[in-house]
Amino acid sequence: VKLLMEESPYLDPQISRGKLASTIGTNEKYLSQALKDKTSLGLTEILNRRRICQAIKNLSEDPQISMQILVVTSGFTSERTFYRVFKKTTGFTPSEFKRIPADKKNEILNQFEL
Repeated sequence: VKLLMEESPYLDPQISRGKLASTIGTNEKYLSQALKDKTSLGLTEILNRRRICQAIKNLSEDPQISMQILVVTSGFTSERTFYRVFKKTTGFTPSEFKRIPADKKNEILNQFEL
């Protein structure tokens, strides 16, 4: 979990369970179990949450950021997946989120930090 927070592997759209396990010197099964034990979440859920947190930060810093750039700088490979995960995670579309006051954005962001 520490690696996911400090080194931002979630920004790599090609990250995989195997690649992450290899990076920390363990196997995929142990990695999955350790993540579940520490966070009650699977790797995909953790990666998506961290990516959405990054997207929220990017939107807060630059409300005029294009969706294409937002998708890429958040670690997603497709706009469709980004929109689906963003809406599922925050309850808002990215366009709706842009119109939310800054204090509310921070409140939402704090809900998804690990």
